[in-house]
Amino acid sequence: MFKGWIDSSITIVLVSLGLWLTVKFVDWAYFRSVWNASSLDECQQLVTILSGDDPLGACWAVFNNYKNWFLFGFYPEELYWRPVLAFFLLFAAMAPIFFAALPRKLIWFSAAYPVIAYALIWGALGFEPVESINFGGFLTTIILGVTAVFVALVCGVTLALGRQYGIRSTKMLSAVMTTLFNGTPILVLLFAGASLQSYFLPVGFRIPLYVTLIFVLGMAGAAKIAEVLRRELHVISPGQLEVATALGLSASKAFWLVTLPLAYKRSIPQMTVEAAIVFQNTSIVSMIGLLDPIGLITGVSGTVEWNGILWELYIGIALVYWTVSFSIVSYSKYYAQKLKREQFSSVTAGRYNLNQKAFS
Repeated sequence: MFKGWIDSSITIVLVSLGLWLTVKFVDWAYFRSVWNASSLDECQQLVTILSGDDPLGACWAVFNNYKNWFLFGFYPEELYWRPVLAFFLLFAAMAPIFFAALPRKLIWFSAAYPVIAYALIWGALGFEPVESINFGGFLTTIILGVTAVFVALVCGVTLALGRQYGIRSTKMLSAVMTTLFNGTPILVLLFAGASLQSYFLPVGFRIPLYVTLIFVLGMAGAAKIAEVLRRELHVISPGQLEVATALGLSASKAFWLVTLPLAYKRSIPQMTVEAAIVFQNTSIVSMIGLLDPIGLITGVSGTVEWNGILWELYIGIALVYWTVSFSIVSYSKYYAQKLKREQFSSVTAGRYNLNQKAFS
């Protein structure tokens, strides 16, 4: 940043510009903002009253007026409690996976959560059914994001193992799938999955759109995760298998109990980053007609009351995506640091034991 006078000048200019933009944005988004108004004209009048001569200020009141629309889309209002309950149960299902101190029996709830979430959101096991066409807003984003991340993790591990240890046909199939979803733009895959079914499937048979989108988003992430895990499998030292074999483990048990856990543990930080990218990719489903938060912007900005408002809608939705992605990436960094500390402490403990034995 300060290697020479040219680099120093560029750094100072960019830092100054960043600080100026930050001050302007905070002033526009917070100090001159309005949260309660029934229309864009009323919001601008309130901003003028607050700001005086400068009428620039954020009209966040649009989210206050359409909060249910952005959260649930056209989901029946009297059934809002069902997706809300499924959302909070998601954290309970994820807790045993991320916190090793919790009882291991809770993992059974994590395994049963997909059935519970489907019953609550779509309607099953006695709940009133709700069609997918009524979904929208962040409800669509969370459904696609969480499910696609799960598909990416499971299929990514499967593709990595198939390409690394499978028979010839399995290796070829895994390589083809990985190359296809790595080398093809995800928007092309989404359009192909959504619009080309009638050319390849029998008349009257159609795969639900949500299933198609989850498969495409998940496999696009799985191809990246497979490469990450396969790279870590190459890094594992052959000495690990030799030690496991010397302890009496068979080759298959040594792989499942030593090699795979080590590679999986080492690849979790990068896999978490890929999971964040899968979540970000859900923002492009509006291109094929789904009313996710970005797909709802046109409908909101086209109303009589809020005709012409755009900046607040895009920035507000972008902040939500950034917050979720930042949380996921922060966890990956935390886990990477935790992994380094565990490796350092285990090596130190091993050297201490060896020194004690040598001394005795």
